[in-house]
Parts: sequence; C-alpha cells; structure tokens
Amino acid sequence: MAEWVLEEKEGVKYFRLNFNQPGFEYIFCLFFTRVGGLKFLFEEPEVFTTNLRWVEANFGINNINVLKQIHSDKIYYISKENTSADYQKGDGMFTDQANVFLSVRVADCLPIYFIVPEREIIGIVHSGRKGTIQAISLKMVKTIQEKYKVKINQISYAFGPSIGQCCYEVGKDVADEFKVFVKEHDIANTIIERNNKIFLDLKLINQKLLENLGLEKIGDIDLCSYCNKELLYSARRENLAGRNLALIGYRA
Repeated sequence: MAEWVLEEKEGVKYFRLNFNQPGFEYIFCLFFTRVGGLKFLFEEPEVFTTNLRWVEANFGINNINVLKQIHSDKIYYISKENTSADYQKGDGMFTDQANVFLSVRVADCLPIYFIVPEREIIGIVHSGRKGTIQAISLKMVKTIQEKYKVKINQISYAFGPSIGQCCYEVGKDVADEFKVFVKEHDIANTIIERNNKIFLDLKLINQKLLENLGLEKIGDIDLCSYCNKELLYSARRENLAGRNLALIGYRA
C-alpha cells in the first residue's frame, strides 16, 4: 500500500503519494490543491502556463503533458518524441519512458493513476460521469495489457479526490443510464436515493470496475471536492474558479 501525504512548498499545498514497499521508488505522483493559488484552468492560458512552469521549476521536472479534456475515452501513448501536443484532445495518457510527465485537471471528476512498477509503465485518466460510463479506466487497463503483455496483478492504481456520493446529485435520466451500466458490470450500492433526491457514487463505481478485474488500489485521497471548499476546486460549486492538477511520472 501507499499513503497520500499533504505537503507544502512556497505556500502551495499538494498531496504526494508515498510508497512503503519496494519497487515503487522511482514513481512520482502528485495532486495539487487550490491552496497557494494555483488554478490550472485552460480558459486562462497565460495563468495556466505560468502555473505549469511553477510546478516544473519547484519539482525539478519538465515536459508536463496536458490534453484538452473532452470527457471521452480517448487514451494516448506519450513519449519524448510523441507528446500530447500531437493529439490535443482526450482524457488519458500512458508512457513507458522516464522523465515524461502526464497530467489531468479535475474539479469534481476523478483522477486515476495507473502504475506497473516491474515494467516502469505509468498512466493517468480523467474519469468524470461521461468517462466513467464509457469505462475509460477499463480501457486504460486493456490498452496497457495489450501493448505490454502484462498481467492484471502487475497493475496497481490510486485515486485522487472527486465529488462524493454525499454531494453528487444527478437527475433521473443520468441515474437510469447508470443503473443499466452498473448492472452490466455487477456493481451495487452506487446509486443512492435519499430525501427524494438521487446521488451517484462516482468513485465507488470506478473502484468496483477495477476491483472486478483484479487490480489492487494502493492509495486514495478520500475527500469530496464539493465539501472541501478551502482545499479543492469544485466545478459544481464554483464552475470556472479553477482546476486541481493530478500529475504522474517516473524519474530515471
């Protein structure tokens, strides 16, 4: 297992995934909160670029890859020669190269980090409502397996924060769509009705999708983005106030 630890640098608070088992030492997983003023919003390109440069300068990295996220199941292989700029639009990336850093931006949607430590393979997806029902997390696993011939028990995953079932109210149309989806995937207790309202447990759905395949979860920032106003951005609460950044890479 691993543990997300809240750290601070120059007033910026971020989570770092600390591993307490051998074989993961080279993995670099971060999740940046709103504390300190970073706001990774595509709609503000100058601020966005400045914030990325701050991360690179303060963590000694470069080549942070970003996609224009479109709530899809599109996943791309990224390398030093074949960067996200070649694709532009999508919601997932993976690599087998050192010092290539992958990121997604979230403000209620779920970031999922994928790691194959024995093979030095990493990936990340942005799984919101649309990405979840398109099973982008399963597509990432399938893509990695097909490309590298790895076994299920070699792949681990970790969650960042997302909106929780405490706050993620959905309409009947969305609930009906997910009732079909969770039944197909043998998932229970993820659509909750209370006080004449319907709530969706986005994180639990993704967890069960991956558990049912046999993957091990090694870390989880178990916080609701809507509830934790001081720490996390929430699109439902504030729309374009900002986005949190989820980042993964491995160092040579």
